[in-house]
Amino acid sequence: MRRGHAIRSAGAEYYVRCMDVELLDFVSFFFPRLFLCLPPHRTKTEITELSKSDLKAADYYPAVLQKIIAALAAEGGAVWVIDQDGAMRLAHQIQLDPHLMQSDRPEAIQHGRLLSRLISQGRAELVPPQSGSGDPDGEANPTPHLLVTAPLIANKQPVGLLEILQRANSPAEAQRGYLRFL
Repeated sequence: MRRGHAIRSAGAEYYVRCMDVELLDFVSFFFPRLFLCLPPHRTKTEITELSKSDLKAADYYPAVLQKIIAALAAEGGAVWVIDQDGAMRLAHQIQLDPHLMQSDRPEAIQHGRLLSRLISQGRAELVPPQSGSGDPDGEANPTPHLLVTAPLIANKQPVGLLEILQRANSPAEAQRGYLRFL
């Protein structure tokens, strides 16, 4: 006998363990409409409280990123910020491909161009996995993940980008829910 909660759908029975991330992942995949209706109040409240706290960036970014990744049952993510000299810098990451952190790698350069455009646009966006122009001088998402991105705004100006690495096979309804959450 399996341990965990039984959930029935269309006559089939699925078992999930009692971990929030696994349950959220299961619900978002098999019941996308229900997933979009789940109130993420607790997580949003926790993030709001962190945002109002006196935490330094080195403590704030990891805490917020972990909460968002858990809430979206994502595979990883990153926080990118713009320095005073206008250069983009990785502030924190969880499970980001190491090649994307090596500024001399072609995939990191194309990924950087993509992030720069997303930051300058100042709006949340989904970027399909393994997508780009095909031009070595263009932008691209070289990862196997759907990128769920949202700008970081201060004083009505983009100051960085939140990048969430989501499963590529997420249903379209769940993808729209990811954007609404961010």
